[in-house]
Amino acid sequence: MEHQFHNLVKFIIDGLRVDFSDCQLIIYSMKRNYLFVLLILMLHVMIACAQHDKAHTRNSLSVTYRYLYQYCEENKNKSEAYCILDISDNTSHFYNKNFERGQDITDSMLQKGCSPYEIRSVKKQEGLTGLSDNTNVFKNYPSKGKITVSEKVMEMFVYEEEMPKFNWELGKRDTVILGHRCYEAFTRYRGRTWKVFYAIDIPIDDGPWKLCGLPGLILSAQDSQGCFSYECVGLENSIQRPLAVRSQKYQKCNAKELSEMISLQGKNFDEMFFRVSGAKIEHFDSNGKPIKLNMSLTPCLKEILK
Repeated sequence: MEHQFHNLVKFIIDGLRVDFSDCQLIIYSMKRNYLFVLLILMLHVMIACAQHDKAHTRNSLSVTYRYLYQYCEENKNKSEAYCILDISDNTSHFYNKNFERGQDITDSMLQKGCSPYEIRSVKKQEGLTGLSDNTNVFKNYPSKGKITVSEKVMEMFVYEEEMPKFNWELGKRDTVILGHRCYEAFTRYRGRTWKVFYAIDIPIDDGPWKLCGLPGLILSAQDSQGCFSYECVGLENSIQRPLAVRSQKYQKCNAKELSEMISLQGKNFDEMFFRVSGAKIEHFDSNGKPIKLNMSLTPCLKEILK
């Protein structure tokens, strides 16, 4: 494309050469003027096509983020995950790549009649076991202006609410991420202040997790306390998964109830287990004597709802 562009420009310039010999200006015929206009139009079309080849549009885009998060306040070490934002037209799906891969394995093996032990063994071989931030966020789903969030806290919980309306304040800094010039912006949402960098040359008002509403795709985001951060590490012009909520059993809730269950999972797992399943857990020492586990953690929450 660049070679063709160069040759076309050279051809147009050659056609514009003026002969001043004998102090006479040679004016081209009307037919040649029509040819010149046609070539200019062709030049604009080729430039537009070249830009489109390199552009990312909302029709179909998959964004990969490196996600670092602090699980609890008592342990400052960060866990790492890779999250995907799949965008198709006005709908998007944000998810933990490994968690969804694990769910695919579970669903497939259950259909084949495999036992929970067999399923866990296969997932362990692929490194897909253990706790992880597994939030799924669907924007403009199931309808425009709605957001659907699901998360596993022993069982799968789901809630639907209005799309968040962020009050963005533009910053002064800029940076480059994957070759895209990005600009700084700040917002406060449900108890946390977020700093992001968005790329105006990718005119998509979306981003990781629930973050959205800027005149460009958010490629980097971090909360002010340093508990959560997202950094774009890949862009592809095709989505990786169908944009639909996984077909399975969910417990319906709201955002506040889900945050409470996540907190309870760290502070009092036995109580959380009882609320979800209706069964009580009993603990015993090596002599068979009932004991009470003294384990309490304070999970870091992206949304601090009171």
